[in-house]
Amino acid sequence: MINYEKLNKFQYEAVMHDKGPALLLAGAGTGKTRTLIYRVAHLIESGVSPESILLLTFTNKAANEMKERAEKMLKEKCGITACTYHSFCVKMLRFYGKMAGISPDFTIISGPDEADIIDIVKSELNFQKLKNMPSASVFASMLSTCVNKRLTLEELLKEQKYWRFRQNERKLLLLREETKKYKEEHNLFNYDDILLKFDQMLTDYSNIARRIEDTYRYIMVDEYQDTNTLQDSIIRKIRTKNTNLMVVGDDMQSIYKFRGADVQNILSFPKRYTDCKVIYLTENYRSSQEILNLANHVMTNATEGYQKNLRAQFSSQELPKVYGVNDTKTEAEFVLNRIKAKHAEGIPYNDICVLYRNSFQSYELEVLLNKAGLDFEKYGGIRFLDRAHIKDILAFLKIYSNPHDQLSWFRILQLHIGVGKVYAKNISEKCLENGPEHLINECHSRRKYRVYLKKLYEEIMSWEDKDFLQILNSCCAYYTAVREETIKNQKVDSESTREESLQDLKKDKEDIEILVNMAKDYDSVLDFLDAMTLDAAKSKENAEDKLILSTIHSEKGLEFDTIILLDCVDDILPSTMYIGSPEDNEDVRCMYVAVTRAKNTLYMIVPKIVLKYGKAIPGYLSRYIEDKEDLYDFCNVEENISGS
Repeated sequence: MINYEKLNKFQYEAVMHDKGPALLLAGAGTGKTRTLIYRVAHLIESGVSPESILLLTFTNKAANEMKERAEKMLKEKCGITACTYHSFCVKMLRFYGKMAGISPDFTIISGPDEADIIDIVKSELNFQKLKNMPSASVFASMLSTCVNKRLTLEELLKEQKYWRFRQNERKLLLLREETKKYKEEHNLFNYDDILLKFDQMLTDYSNIARRIEDTYRYIMVDEYQDTNTLQDSIIRKIRTKNTNLMVVGDDMQSIYKFRGADVQNILSFPKRYTDCKVIYLTENYRSSQEILNLANHVMTNATEGYQKNLRAQFSSQELPKVYGVNDTKTEAEFVLNRIKAKHAEGIPYNDICVLYRNSFQSYELEVLLNKAGLDFEKYGGIRFLDRAHIKDILAFLKIYSNPHDQLSWFRILQLHIGVGKVYAKNISEKCLENGPEHLINECHSRRKYRVYLKKLYEEIMSWEDKDFLQILNSCCAYYTAVREETIKNQKVDSESTREESLQDLKKDKEDIEILVNMAKDYDSVLDFLDAMTLDAAKSKENAEDKLILSTIHSEKGLEFDTIILLDCVDDILPSTMYIGSPEDNEDVRCMYVAVTRAKNTLYMIVPKIVLKYGKAIPGYLSRYIEDKEDLYDFCNVEENISGS
């Protein structure tokens, strides 16, 4: 017998629901996973065949966890189908494919595989050298966007992001059709094809649709707010009036529009299913009431969505704290001290998470953490010091401080056109023996590289009479010039590929500007290099006790004792470019997700000056919370950081 005493009355209502469609609106931390597990166990205990239960999730991990916990509750194996959308569609295509004229032995290909196919087709069509044609990888991404957002290619090309490709619209339509034909001839399906083929099969073959409908009489969909229009179409087609459909989600946690997720799926569900029962889960088991009061207020900034009010099981008597600091450097120093203080209180590093809207916001903090010997995991973006262009710049400085650093010689030599690994190794070894002067000697024996080697020699010699910042700026200018020259002379399939390389360089320049700003606080090359390159001390005893740095999008679904939210200011959260547009709601939801990750402690940092892509902008407290001073404590931390 299942013990239902651990369920609140709304969870219990959801578990017992067995007739007609239902929408379970589960606010952050309200126990939706527990509710789904209990419901699966209840259905089986009450005599429902496990084979008639379908549980759709977004990750195999979530599916397996729910199935295992249900089996533990029942104390027996249960044969429910618990899987991702793609796994389910593959299973159905392989089982029913022959009936629909689809060979069940198709091969599943990845995104890079798709790009390779596009390259083959471009070659066959003689499109490689056309101007304003997207690269194979970009075109693959465009086709995927069309599928997930239910757009035609013509519609997508009207977006500003792709405007330069519009003149080749007819050729791109042909490329799409020939790519599709190639995959069909070779029986290849990418991830989008899997969903498309299954959706089309359900439309064209009503007998197959009926068989699937008869098989799965109880369907549960997890994280429904993250579904796209195609996934929702599939759900509609495998559900009949006799099917018990329950979708579970939280519209306020819909933050993946950029991936194709459509929040309207969950918002319009009761209108599409008029006999739908709506059940609200609002009792939160994660956060203090003080944190939830702020989260509830953040929700009021959304112009669409379900009205709900989260209630906590406990009060911490500690309001969320907003800390005003001078700039991003001060912010990083303050956050480091807060992390150390929380750890000294007994909070493990892996129960502390620093959140931010964009990856670049953590760069200053990453440097300080390295210097302090604190190891960390970063989710959503590459570590600042692991970025190739940052390593390249630092390699120049390392040669300045240590001319015998062969690895750095090896790295910067390969930046130049035509210099491969073998030649770079050879010349780097000779530079170690003879100094940078060998570059001039090499000019005579290797006329092919004369211009580049001479310029590199002149750059290195120019450092002698410069101070640290002048050297750094000179290195950055030289590096940028070399990259631009390489892009100008690179052999590419089209001008658009060259344009993409230039766009990448533009982004890299923004990172380099951030690096230069960081350098202003150091007196010498050596001090700067020490700060930039010191490896975090890795304790074998606490190898897993790592601080977490993450974008908000990468930590949805997780929880931590302490959340530190960086740059809680207008123009970042929310972005001023979204204010007043539908995307503004997406930023509101990002703020809500960030706040509701915290169990006990929430810090929000507000610098007076914020660096956004290397540019200084004034920082003003986010409009999402600025008018609710009673919901948080404000503390100005302009000075005496260590004692704050």
